[in-house]
Amino acid sequence: MTPEQVLEKVQKDIPEDSSLEKALTTFINLFFSIEVKGCSKKNDGDMLLFQWDGFNGSQNTISINLTRQFMHYDENGDYEYMEHLQMDFNLIPDNDEFASGNFWCETDNPEEFMNQVVSSDIFQKASKFQTSSIQFNLFEV
Repeated sequence: MTPEQVLEKVQKDIPEDSSLEKALTTFINLFFSIEVKGCSKKNDGDMLLFQWDGFNGSQNTISINLTRQFMHYDENGDYEYMEHLQMDFNLIPDNDEFASGNFWCETDNPEEFMNQVVSSDIFQKASKFQTSSIQFNLFEV
């Protein structure tokens, strides 16, 4: 698949009314099950980052984000460019005491990474909040 095709698949498989856990599980499973042409997971050409932003006072939200990072190389193996496919899950918190943070997926096991996500302090708190929106973006970095 191409990154554009992965974006279409993610948008199709994660409806706007998805719970936080369902959206994260679906995105993570698609990361492990879909190969992107020319972006090998074995050489870090296709990586997954779980991250969250602290309280955004202007929007009264926090953001939980999964970013799939694609590294593109030319026919000689030289770096050309990078793309990010992001899912931003915006939530309305009951307080503003949230710091930002992140961690990379460093396993070949989707269940292991999902367990790391759902056991995180941010997920434990955020899963109780009302969803504001889910947004998907694909862009060159």
